[in-house]
Amino acid sequence: MRKSKIILLSLLVAVLFGFASCDFNASDLPEASVSIIENGATDVDPAAVSYIDVKFDKSMNTKYSGFIYYGDIYYDIQEHFWYNSYTYRIYVDLRYGQNYKLVINDSDYATSHSDDKYKSEFFRDTEGNKLKQFAIEFSTIPSTLEHPHTFELDLTNKNVLGYSTFTLNFADNSENTENTQQMLVGLKPLLNHEMLKKGDTVKLKYKLSSAYDISEIRANLIDGSSYMNYWGQLNSDTTKDVVLVKDYTAATADADPNIYEGEISFDIAKDMYANFMVQLWADYGLDDDLYSIDILAD
Repeated sequence: MRKSKIILLSLLVAVLFGFASCDFNASDLPEASVSIIENGATDVDPAAVSYIDVKFDKSMNTKYSGFIYYGDIYYDIQEHFWYNSYTYRIYVDLRYGQNYKLVINDSDYATSHSDDKYKSEFFRDTEGNKLKQFAIEFSTIPSTLEHPHTFELDLTNKNVLGYSTFTLNFADNSENTENTQQMLVGLKPLLNHEMLKKGDTVKLKYKLSSAYDISEIRANLIDGSSYMNYWGQLNSDTTKDVVLVKDYTAATADADPNIYEGEISFDIAKDMYANFMVQLWADYGLDDDLYSIDILAD
């Protein structure tokens, strides 16, 4: 796996407390451990792990937290926060066949990069004693899915989408392509920890409505990871710019929304690396409208 270091810095206080530099006995320093998974494990099942808890033996100052990612675990962490003063919780969406590493209070990195800001955010207990460098490393089991495979992603199913209505607000894209607007939507969780491979097929079933008259919206599948330069097209050129919606007329204000239903299909021409997304794009609408659409699920 390509090694890249991405800092996740969570500074929850604007004022840094200037603890005096002094020596502590080893017994004064907080210690950490990992629960939910075994640190160093090589057989973690992604489908069985939705979060990882970092446990501390002392009450911690929850205004501080800072750790370093190695590799692309960045795209597999959904959120993280202090669950209580003894537990830091990291919600994950892990992938099969991956090696993961993150380091809490990575003093090696801070020193080699002269990163005093990162040092100021080190985990510490309520008495100001900083945790020693602590690494979390593990690997996930390989996938048993056979490729080529057809991924049928049903966005009309609320259990799949996670919402009954998911609003997408388009943004100006003229900096890249004149007179266009676009929206990027992360779909990685819908793959159920799998990775797209060259030769696969992805089908998207959807329902949508909008308050705007829409001439046309087109779609592509991309890998938005840093390895792919944040914009790696996954679908083949023969299934590029697939029409998502065309000639849509918004309902009047006193009427029920017009529902547009469809299914689009993509042939995958490149292996996914880390971050599966769909790109939706359109020319500017009437009166230079920036579109907003609602994806609907039952």
